[in-house]
Amino acid sequence: MNAIRRLFLLLLLVLPRPAAADDGPAAAPDATRQAIAAALAEARARGCENPANTLDHILCAGVVRIGVRANYPGFGVASAAEDGGVSYKGYDVGVAQEIARRLGVRMEPIGVNPGNRIAMAAEGQVDMVVATMAHSVSRDKQVTFIRPHYYGSATAVIASAALHLPDLASLAGRTVCVPLGAASNGVLARHGARLMLFDQPQHLLDALRFGRCAVVTHDESFFVEAMSDPAFAAQFAQKFTFSPGPWGIGIAQQGSAELAHLLGLLVTDFHRSGLLVGLAARDGVPGGFLAEQARTWSRSDCILADGDPSPACMLKPIDDVDAPTSFAGRVAGGEAWLQQHLGLEIHFPMLKGQAALALFRDGIVNSLLLVFGAILATVGFALAFQYGLRHRWSEVRIAAGVLTMLLQSSPIVLLLILGYFITTALLTYDTGVAMGIAVVVIGLANGSFAGSAMADAARVLAAGGDPAQVPLRTVLRRSATQLTSFIANAARASAVASFIGTPELLTSLTEIASVTSERRTTFTLLLIFYLIIVMTVVGLSGLLTRWLTAPEKRA
Repeated sequence: MNAIRRLFLLLLLVLPRPAAADDGPAAAPDATRQAIAAALAEARARGCENPANTLDHILCAGVVRIGVRANYPGFGVASAAEDGGVSYKGYDVGVAQEIARRLGVRMEPIGVNPGNRIAMAAEGQVDMVVATMAHSVSRDKQVTFIRPHYYGSATAVIASAALHLPDLASLAGRTVCVPLGAASNGVLARHGARLMLFDQPQHLLDALRFGRCAVVTHDESFFVEAMSDPAFAAQFAQKFTFSPGPWGIGIAQQGSAELAHLLGLLVTDFHRSGLLVGLAARDGVPGGFLAEQARTWSRSDCILADGDPSPACMLKPIDDVDAPTSFAGRVAGGEAWLQQHLGLEIHFPMLKGQAALALFRDGIVNSLLLVFGAILATVGFALAFQYGLRHRWSEVRIAAGVLTMLLQSSPIVLLLILGYFITTALLTYDTGVAMGIAVVVIGLANGSFAGSAMADAARVLAAGGDPAQVPLRTVLRRSATQLTSFIANAARASAVASFIGTPELLTSLTEIASVTSERRTTFTLLLIFYLIIVMTVVGLSGLLTRWLTAPEKRA
């Protein structure tokens, strides 16, 4: 009797409420809801003996941990609650709450972002993520996506109304500001765009308004609120959209087969009942995709006899797989050998995809050019500063001293931003301009220190006389150690240029990592690269120091 009573209570829990306002205009077929009830009853009957089964664990714990966004207007926004905690609201949050209600458990929202949401789901830190996550072929290798999809959106390109950007080809060579972890980033990279990553969506809009970014991309749904502002719409325009793709609920691939099946049934019910359309209307989210899906899942041919959604009616994931290089198989074989024989889990995504390899190669070349340019600029500005600081005219010395003080007291990142704003007021920002800004700023910063050291050496050598009369070769010999130190520092500082979108190796590897989600090997290679660069520069600087300080040959 207890078992019958428990099953009856479960049926009451999952069947629709007669007067619920959010159940929508149409009811799901009995077969789907019967399948939901059966899946829940079966899970309850299994009990709590297998905690590795995600569905069983959720039901036994009485709580489901769901990752949601905390800073995505309309979909997931966090704010301070009256009890001192954190409150979440938005379309995704509404979907998550409805899932918890239908499971009969309490929802525990956990804030996630594009950089960690896949890892948190794959590693079991959350039971599922409902977090604006586009379903792509490459992501299928990391987490299980629930189908039908609960939302969908294309990627929009937003820029100044005056810019002519008709298609993806027009973005080649341009710096495009993008959200971290977006599936569309790979598409942009393959079309030659240089990506500047932002970890918070709102920062994209701020960067666009203040001129830091000339072009930004994000889900089309994200820009709805901004484009409704007359002032914003008068200055910026949506140029085009690309990569339309569905969003999916993501769960771990291990121990989640029963949960995946149940969630697929629930989302089917949500679409057919109109619940998702209602949630979108409540939160001001565009509902075109949802209306189309509601019509699709209202068709009888999209529901199988056992209540499951028909695979023929499901949307396909975004095909974001990079075309393999000619040696991708050998690279994969090397990865497998390292794992099998040395226990090292190392991956080389920059060598297995053609677009990733092109980014990697260009990043190395650009980094070498940047380092070489920064060193030359450091030497050039050092000579200019030492000349100004020991000039006979006091006006020149004062001006050079003030500029030196300003440069030496300002962080390099602040100088890069200042250089960015000054340059973009005069020129259209692109990768060449970014490289030029980085070379000049790094050269100015390090050249001011080296030039000051040279001027100090000249004053010491003058012994109370006129520093301007001390020969440059003598000054160089006396200040050789300081000069070579700041040359090495210029090489180290070149990686900071990625902050303004300079297409050097850090930027390229970040773009690769934003698509592949591989981090450890990618950035370990970056560390090794800059270690080699800096060690080479230090070694050559040592030779230069010895040459400058060597005794002069006498006849």
